[in-house]
Amino acid sequence: KKPKLSYVLCSDPHLLPWREKYFLENEITFMLVLYLAPTRYHFRKIPRERLVHLPWCVPDQFISSDPVMNRGQETICCFGGSKSAAYELRNWCKGFPFVSASSNSGVENKLFTDEEYYAWLRGHDAIIAAGSEDPVYRLTTPKYFEIPASGALLFAQKTDDLDALGFRHRENCIVFTRDTFEGQAHEYLEDPGQYIRIREAGRELIRQRHALSVRLDFLEEHIRRNMPHV
Repeated sequence: KKPKLSYVLCSDPHLLPWREKYFLENEITFMLVLYLAPTRYHFRKIPRERLVHLPWCVPDQFISSDPVMNRGQETICCFGGSKSAAYELRNWCKGFPFVSASSNSGVENKLFTDEEYYAWLRGHDAIIAAGSEDPVYRLTTPKYFEIPASGALLFAQKTDDLDALGFRHRENCIVFTRDTFEGQAHEYLEDPGQYIRIREAGRELIRQRHALSVRLDFLEEHIRRNMPHV
């Protein structure tokens, strides 16, 4: 019997817990996971070496090449769904007077086509990516990649996968917690022009490490490396 190489893609690990048992019982070789730390939190029986971190990415054509500039906006944008415990920190951020809240969401309230969405992102100086502090939901969602790809400053809620993904505080984004958010926001709004370099570095991080072409190359190389010799 020839050895087989098989993959399954797993999205939000807090949903459909039967997937761990299915993976193990069916002897699937690798699980491609969008979120590494949360998957390990929920699927504790799967050996680490069988989890392949395949995070969200941005189609190459949507990574902005426009000059990064300060538009003089006096608020920080925060958008996305709100009708779940997975969004408790996001909803908390939306309550500040210096935050402009939008109901635009990829799931609950989708307003744009893909092209329109990235054009909308490019119209902002700074945008918040946040969900929940609960480890059950602490996901590094698509917004973490889409926001810097547009050239906007990413205000990134701290998650367990951030370091592995290359997000660095004050290097290519602003990493915040509930305790630091307000102070960091005021510091930014006092002199947003000083954050252009960070915004440029954030976009370059996406271009170099989180473009769709980069993901496809990684997956192809992984398959080739693990393909059984016959």
